[in-house]
Amino acid sequence: MTRLLAIISLITTAIFVLAILILHILPTGVNPLISGISFYALSRYGYLFGLAIILIGISGMALSLALWPVVGSTAGRIGLLLLIAWGLTTILAGLFPLDAPGAAPTLSGKIHTMAGMNFLLLAPALLLIELSRSKGAQPHQPRPITFWLAWMLLVAALLLFIFNGPLYSLEIGGLIQRLYWLVTFLWLIFKSLQALQRDTVQPTG
Repeated sequence: MTRLLAIISLITTAIFVLAILILHILPTGVNPLISGISFYALSRYGYLFGLAIILIGISGMALSLALWPVVGSTAGRIGLLLLIAWGLTTILAGLFPLDAPGAAPTLSGKIHTMAGMNFLLLAPALLLIELSRSKGAQPHQPRPITFWLAWMLLVAALLLFIFNGPLYSLEIGGLIQRLYWLVTFLWLIFKSLQALQRDTVQPTG
């Protein structure tokens, strides 16, 4: 089951990346320097964005379940639960598009805004997972790339808050958000590959 869940995470992450890259090529009218990827939901290709976001949410939940058997510490399990919560709220953000700039607030827009705050969940989730050694790991084993990606995500999340808040006037919030997503999908991919490798070497029940 671990192998299947890791494969699901890999596939859904890959489709997310492909869909977002395609949206950058299509004539959406979204300025990637200023506007976050959520604004693609307001274009004629909003369905593609919705699918991409739902799939990346599924990826996070599938990976959490894949890692559950090998993460034994309480802190690590809390991290996995936070990753599941991130996945669920990400799916909500995909199902409920944001409001267009200047438009009257709608329920969909409010749900999207609240769900979009889940970037605050992801950094602690990844750090708790990475700082918790997996079952069977050697004490002096070098830290994997996912460990450093988790710290990079924390930095990206802080920058995301700063450049979409106090320093919004610099108009690079969209670029910073894409940095956040880049680190996110890299972590998901490498962590899924780790789960696959671990399952191949030492299959779990």
